[in-house]
Amino acid sequence: MTGNASRSANTGPAPLRFRTARQIAEATPVRPEWVVEGMLVAGAITELDGKAKLAGKTTFAGSLVRAVLEDESFLGRETRPGPVVWLTEEHDATFRQTLKRCRLEQHDDLVVLRYADTIGTDWADVVQQARAEAVKHHAVLLVVDTLPRFAGLAGDEENSAGAAMVAMDPLILAAGDGLAVLASRHDRRSGGEVGESGRGSTAFTGSVDIVLHLSRLGGEGRANIRQLDGIGRFDGIPDRLVIELGEDGYQPLGSESDLRLKEAKTLLLEHLPETEADAVTLPSLWAQPKDATADKPAVTAGPLADSKVGRNTFYRAADALMEAGNVAQRVISARKTVWWCVSHARGAVGHTVLSAPAASDGISVSRAPISIDGARRTRNVMPETTNGHWIGLADTFEDSDENWTSLEANQPDEDDLAADLDLAPAEASL
Repeated sequence: MTGNASRSANTGPAPLRFRTARQIAEATPVRPEWVVEGMLVAGAITELDGKAKLAGKTTFAGSLVRAVLEDESFLGRETRPGPVVWLTEEHDATFRQTLKRCRLEQHDDLVVLRYADTIGTDWADVVQQARAEAVKHHAVLLVVDTLPRFAGLAGDEENSAGAAMVAMDPLILAAGDGLAVLASRHDRRSGGEVGESGRGSTAFTGSVDIVLHLSRLGGEGRANIRQLDGIGRFDGIPDRLVIELGEDGYQPLGSESDLRLKEAKTLLLEHLPETEADAVTLPSLWAQPKDATADKPAVTAGPLADSKVGRNTFYRAADALMEAGNVAQRVISARKTVWWCVSHARGAVGHTVLSAPAASDGISVSRAPISIDGARRTRNVMPETTNGHWIGLADTFEDSDENWTSLEANQPDEDDLAADLDLAPAEASL
């Protein structure tokens, strides 16, 4: 034991590198060196999670890679151009489709290594050779799709924190070279929130600097729409973003609320009549079928009766379309407004604007409710008209039973009020 101890003392471990906080600050850029702003940083690791075969992780990575290779923005975010080294678990036949889908076929600055060509080679050696290839080509990004497959984690090893940390060590060295590293993992079957959804040990997530989670947004017409969530150690990471895959790759749509507003606009332009003569109230579009009663006729289901879009979203969409000149409205009475698409609204932005009922309409309009402010639940009330023109300024008041009573002495029931005021019954009772 004395001899062993003596030899250990004589040789000793290699000295470790201790630095002061000032030295680290002086050696590090004040602003992160983003390869893709908010998503990939030079010298850091980003994890991309999503459901296998459903989320579209590889296509997302391909779109991102093309933006880096071609010095283009990605989802409206700046990129740092440079070559890319990509480790893919796919075979040539399937990866060829990814290259085609993402328009990467003609790039000599994208260097690819298949998993099939690494079988029998230790994971640490694979990364060492990938790092050498990155230096050779002056690459700025290393993509590993997927990490557990390349790291050779089989069976329950993916759930082992120890195995996960061993798998991450080579990538930490790659990031130490100044590379941005993007490593993908599949979601667990039960899914989960960003940072918790990845299959296997949480030690994977604990070892990375940024986590991006890609998921589908269910619903009709949303096959190419995804939700991107992010967390991490840097400022500027997208908290939540709705994106859509088109011919030019992924494009940002904003928030899910923005997406619903866009869908509502599309539905209104599809289903509002094209002429003023056929104009309809908005609630007639989503009316639920009702049988006739002694007091009321039967109600036919509207074309949007099964729509999942909220009523207030439709009203906001209608106001936005009217402001853009795509739809117009005519106030028939204090409790009835009809809408229609202006000429060519389905193919181009029109220019027809709202006009008050003319005297020739034979309508006496004293007050007309206009748009809804969902936050304050207000109505804008217009004064009386003279010769078909509005006079005075609009008054805004809180939507309450007393206010509606002041408009109409004989108040109808909630269903009638809803139909006349372009409101859902639940809204009419507020």
